[in-house]
Parts: sequence; C-alpha cells; structure tokens
Amino acid sequence: LGRPVQYLPMAVDAMRFAALEPAQPRPIDVLGIGRRLPALHAALLDWAAKTGRHYVYDTISGGAVDDVAAHRDNLAATYHRSKLAITHHAKFDRPDEIGDQRENPGRLWEGLASGVVMAGMPPRPELQRRFPGAEVVTALPDDPHEAVAAIDELVQQPHDDLRRHHVGLALTANDWGHRWRTVF
Repeated sequence: LGRPVQYLPMAVDAMRFAALEPAQPRPIDVLGIGRRLPALHAALLDWAAKTGRHYVYDTISGGAVDDVAAHRDNLAATYHRSKLAITHHAKFDRPDEIGDQRENPGRLWEGLASGVVMAGMPPRPELQRRFPGAEVVTALPDDPHEAVAAIDELVQQPHDDLRRHHVGLALTANDWGHRWRTVF
C-alpha cells in the first residue's frame, strides 16, 4: 500500500456493557446468541428442560433493528444478567471462508465488558493475549454432552475475580475510545 498499516480490532462501548458490580445476581445461566453448533444447542435445550436452568438463545435471525440504542441497551442488560455466554471464534461454521483462522468474534467484546464467563471454541490464544489482553474464552469439549457438563460446572461457580478482570480489561484497553486513540 505504500503506507503503514495497523490492525484495529473490534471494541465495545465499555460503559454501556460494563457490569460495574461483578457479583450482581445473574439469573440467566447460559446466553447463546448468534451462530451456534446445532448439537450443542440441542444438548443445552435438554439440560435446561431437565435441570430448570435458564438458557437464553436467539429464536430469529436477520431482520432490521428499529431502535439501535434500545437494542444495544437491551443486549447489555441481557449480558449483565448472564453467568456464561457461548463464545466461539469468528465464523467457526464457515471453514470454507476462514480456513484454519480462529479470529476474535464481535461478541467477545460485549461479553468481556459485561463480566460474563465465556466458553466455547476459543479464538487463537495469541490473538486473545494481544487483544483483549488475556485469554478470556474457555475451551469446551467437542462432545456436546461433555460440553454441557463443563458448562453446568462453570455456571455453579461465582467467578467474581474473573468477572472483575474481564470488566477491567474492557474499561482500560478495549473501549472504542481506545481504538480511536490508536487511529489518531
């Protein structure tokens, strides 16, 4: 290009998504929005039905958002109330497009700021260490039933220190203001 190029990762409106009290009640056990693994989704539905756990997931795809600010506020409130968010690397279901890449997904930043525990098929560890600044997505077993057992164990723990760490990373280095500083 004849010009210096710098990678500019995604970020988050950290103040909107930040769980300022990481130990606040989190009545949603598992949040699964966006792309999903059908077998894991089916196993989570079965787990929720048998255990009374609260699993929140998308029931529609596509469509327009009429009020973007209200949508973002609602999404932030949902993350604040969630213990764990299923977080897979970007476009995990499109190997024809991504090859062996395991990039940070857009949802990682919202989860980070909210203090939610993130688990799934993680992005590459070195990408997580660079941005957002630590490995923040816990790998789940490939077998859906083993993955649900791991999720069940994770949602039963308080994770207050991990939640504070995630929120701190968002507020100190992963807000859109930090990215704009890089640009300028």
